[in-house]
Amino acid sequence: MLKRLHVDNYKCLTNFDLSFGELTLLLGANGSGKSAVFEVVGKLRDFIRGYARVGELFSPADITRWSKKAEQHFELEIDISGDPCLYRLVVEHNQEKRLARVKREELLGDGKPLFLFEKGEVQLYRDDHSAGPPYSFDWTQSGLAPVAERDDNTRLCAFRNQVRGFVTLFLQPRRMRSGSDSDTNRLSDSGENFASWYQGRIQENPRQVFDAMDHLRDVLSGFVDLRLTQKGSEYRELQAEFSPRDEEASNVYRFDQISDGQRALIVLYLLLFADDAGRTLFLDEPDNYVTLPELQPWFAELEDRCGDSLPQAILISHHPEAIDFLGNRAVWLGREPESYTRILDVANDTMLKISELYAQGLAP
Repeated sequence: MLKRLHVDNYKCLTNFDLSFGELTLLLGANGSGKSAVFEVVGKLRDFIRGYARVGELFSPADITRWSKKAEQHFELEIDISGDPCLYRLVVEHNQEKRLARVKREELLGDGKPLFLFEKGEVQLYRDDHSAGPPYSFDWTQSGLAPVAERDDNTRLCAFRNQVRGFVTLFLQPRRMRSGSDSDTNRLSDSGENFASWYQGRIQENPRQVFDAMDHLRDVLSGFVDLRLTQKGSEYRELQAEFSPRDEEASNVYRFDQISDGQRALIVLYLLLFADDAGRTLFLDEPDNYVTLPELQPWFAELEDRCGDSLPQAILISHHPEAIDFLGNRAVWLGREPESYTRILDVANDTMLKISELYAQGLAP
């Protein structure tokens, strides 16, 4: 589980520390830094996956405008079944040449080294912290990404797998395709490849999918099922079946033919029931396309599953239902114009709901 994130010199995040629980709601006005937190998490995940060079993820344009420092600092503190791991990344920028490189990348377990990449040299360590082989590596990439799994580096690999399993989702239903030409275990940040992700889920664990379908039938009017129909030797089409109320007949639609709200709700429920070990969900305003009668049972299911079959979820929302339902798990972020993000101490000593305080401008 992700316990803490530290960011320094990234947009409005300056010497910023944020702690997380099993279920955390980030609240705050537009521009307070909520999405910047999710951006950093997604970029660190992709860097550790080896998907991009450091300069492609962290550009000079991301440096805090009022900062004169040429370095960005990031930390992830993760607890893996009681084993605390601390990851640090220092990115060094040459703004004149618009270049970036890794100044330091390290992983600690119980405060002792598991991995170190500094000045173009990687030093591997075993699970017992004894030094392994050193070697030179590309300064623009994560030295952690290509490390091969061995019997004596299980802690490093467990950390890397946790971060690679982060799901950052900014739902865009209109971009979701109906076609799938392969299965994947990685859902894209927009949900665009949901059909391929669904194909992977139904093949890997159909029981989870069937459980999600049962819940969707209760909350999504007329919903019957999802199906993948073969449309060629290597192409499948995701379809949704709906039935008019009190009628046996049903209609089948391509996934991209149903409404934005229907697509969003289907994705949200499938995410709740996709039981991946160590998975952390980062959901940016998942309520954008969902009606209140659909949203309430989803929040209840989310709260029930967090810390159990769903290890961790972190949400951003402005929705009154989210604010009131998850207000006791909220972290409030605030920011003055052209200043840095800070964590606010918000107390409600009135008879009003937290969402009403927020709407009236009485809460930050």
